[in-house]
Amino acid sequence: MLPNEDENGLELVSAIGIAENAPLKTTPIDWIDRSYESLEEWKKKAREVYFSVNGDSNVARNRVAAMARKYFVALPTAPEVVRRWKKGSDEVEAITMLPPKVTESNSAYFDWLHIADFLLLACNSVVEELPENQTRDDEFRTVLESFRIRSVVFHARKKIVATPELPDDEVLASLKLDHPTAALAHIKAARKLEREDAPNLLPREPRPPSHIARFEPIYFGGN
Repeated sequence: MLPNEDENGLELVSAIGIAENAPLKTTPIDWIDRSYESLEEWKKKAREVYFSVNGDSNVARNRVAAMARKYFVALPTAPEVVRRWKKGSDEVEAITMLPPKVTESNSAYFDWLHIADFLLLACNSVVEELPENQTRDDEFRTVLESFRIRSVVFHARKKIVATPELPDDEVLASLKLDHPTAALAHIKAARKLEREDAPNLLPREPRPPSHIARFEPIYFGGN
């Protein structure tokens, strides 16, 4: 928190009281939560960090904590007028808020991990976890299907080279013994590649992705 005196040594008056227009002093979490837009932007940044470290809760928490500390150390301390919904009302109010005074020398006294834990809570819910894992599964299915098709074409080309006299339907019948999903389209693709003298390389099977884990907080429901 800011001290109770300004740079001239004069006592600051609370925003609620004698000087109603005095800037409202804030903590770092107050400043982050000063408006809906501000909080959502910070949560978005935290989620991006979480996904960038593949769901490692400890790495993400430390990185978001470092990100918050760096932001507040560099933040100007000039007051800012914030427009937000008045609590318990449908009216919008304008509040003058004073950013917390954070410097390199006093930054160690703030609990940045607590702030990071709070911002990363969105990654603890199933709703936030599923889209990323679903995307990974979809991407894997796409490359796996490509692998299966290219494998059929690979073996079709080997069959065509070994027995060039066989017509397509017989090549297909032979191929289906080991590759039940083989179709005439694969045989045609194999013949086309043979005519083009393209390299016939054995496809490598893709490996399934690991799923990103839900965030594990240490302040909110953690151990």
